[in-house]
Amino acid sequence: MPASKVSETDFRLALALQSQRRLRDAEAVYLRILNSDRFNLRALEALGRLRLQQKRFSEAEAPLRALVKRAKGSADAHHLLGFVLTGLGDFPAAVRSYQKAVSLKADFPEARNNLGYALHRSGQHEAALAQFDKAIELLPVFPDAYHNRGSALVALGRRNEGLVALQTALAQRPAHLAARSDLANLLADLRYGEDATLQDLSGTLDVDTLTAVGDIYLHREEYELAKRAFLGARLRDQGSRNARIGLADAYQNLGDPAAARLLLEGMLRGEGRSTEVLVKIANLTFSRPGPDILREFDRISSRDLSDEARIGVAFARGRLLHLSGKWSEAWTTLADINCEVWERVRDERAAERSREESALASLRAHSPRTADADKSRPTLLFILGTSRSGKTVVESALSTIKDVRRGMEDPLVRDALSFAWRNAAVPDADADADDSDNSDDVRRLFRVAYFEALERRGDGRKILTSTNPGLVRRAAWLADTLPNARFLFVTRNPEDTALSLMLKHYKTGHCYSYDREASFEHIEWYERMISQFTTIYPGISRSVCYDEVVDRPELIYRAVEDLCDISIGKPKELPILADDRSCAQPYIPLLRDGIPQRDLPYRGGGVA
Repeated sequence: MPASKVSETDFRLALALQSQRRLRDAEAVYLRILNSDRFNLRALEALGRLRLQQKRFSEAEAPLRALVKRAKGSADAHHLLGFVLTGLGDFPAAVRSYQKAVSLKADFPEARNNLGYALHRSGQHEAALAQFDKAIELLPVFPDAYHNRGSALVALGRRNEGLVALQTALAQRPAHLAARSDLANLLADLRYGEDATLQDLSGTLDVDTLTAVGDIYLHREEYELAKRAFLGARLRDQGSRNARIGLADAYQNLGDPAAARLLLEGMLRGEGRSTEVLVKIANLTFSRPGPDILREFDRISSRDLSDEARIGVAFARGRLLHLSGKWSEAWTTLADINCEVWERVRDERAAERSREESALASLRAHSPRTADADKSRPTLLFILGTSRSGKTVVESALSTIKDVRRGMEDPLVRDALSFAWRNAAVPDADADADDSDNSDDVRRLFRVAYFEALERRGDGRKILTSTNPGLVRRAAWLADTLPNARFLFVTRNPEDTALSLMLKHYKTGHCYSYDREASFEHIEWYERMISQFTTIYPGISRSVCYDEVVDRPELIYRAVEDLCDISIGKPKELPILADDRSCAQPYIPLLRDGIPQRDLPYRGGGVA
């Protein structure tokens, strides 16, 4: 039988195998063809395409280079090789291959688009833009080219034009996930929901894009903006499960658990019912739960859950058992799951502890140089304490005062530091850690970025609060850098704090919380930081004890008036504060088993 006839039979077999997704078998057929005819152009191209399809770029390179060598006039061959080189990250070589392809075939929109992408990745954004424009001229409905055009425009600083290009990509292909992700990130960078100039876009953004923007804001801890994005998404589609869950997360982080729970409980009555929703409701429960929700948790099979979901269910169930007064079962559940997580993060805790020791030593050696006051700016009130110490309770009491704007655990310090380090050519470090750079240039840039962010959010109120607990390691730097910085520390009974830590599963960090000894060690370290800070900065710091202000919220107002030298007035009615005192009482022998009780600096006493 003639060789050409054998090859045609083999090609039909290979194509049939590919249609059956038997890709390795098809590859073997192409290799057999090339074994008998190593310059068979059709087999070289088919083998290269097959390996490209599986993203085996390094293996696809050899047959496609052989193809280009023997089919020098083929634009398709050069285009395929360019695709391989792009996959290998060799963008300069990819540019050369794509340029050869378009020189052979000028009206080749796919090659124009891919050439633009390689140029863009090489940093040649203007040249890339020209290729994307040519590709779109040749093929007006080309969502990938519009997506890439948007990326190039953003890189050139032409963000509003980039916005239009990304929206066009999505209009042409609503399922274009990369374009949606880039559009959402750009909208968040442009401060969608805060910048009034972007509000005209509201009617053109779909529910999935607005939900993605909300998710980005949640990740960035911009909870007010996240809420606005999710509310916009729900205006498009009230039934959107993701928008509803995201909005509940935003409400929870904004200190409105009742609104969050109302949203989630509505999902239990509809199609949104899920283990994820049950866990979120459990974590928003603060009083004795009804028997129905515990029965729901008893019916959950861990075999059907991811590892992360299983851990979340265990923490939520332990919390519900604790609130139900089933303390023995609660302790067993919580101790087991905390021990499991602790084994995973034990090594991280060693590094965390080293940073804590370094921060305390640095603070003890610190010579203060408090920043000058600036009466034209608001007072920056940092409410600091360990996680679960009652900072949110104190901040919520202050939020009843009309001159106080609640910031919660906002990312302003982290973002302003990143800006300062980037513009001062300082490598990024831990934004809420110790003094990684004390230069006047960094301080100046930090102040510029910080106050610009405040002005964007500002509404004329006199006191702006922030409650990020990790800022204690950078508190002295902030005191020396920011005009009008004030620090209100919150302490709490250590056993109650430790038990509250056991009840929570953190997304990141807080490694100490999963081990009793590490928790008490962290609480002691934090209170020593408070003691040292208030000693060297007595004029700009005070402390209150959660265990006392629950009954007497006026202690908070007195501390802030004294600290900020301002008359903030009193609410007509004092707020009723969340009371979680003595939550650890049933467990104290278990909590303290083998752990000595040290004499900590603050164990109560109202205002210090």
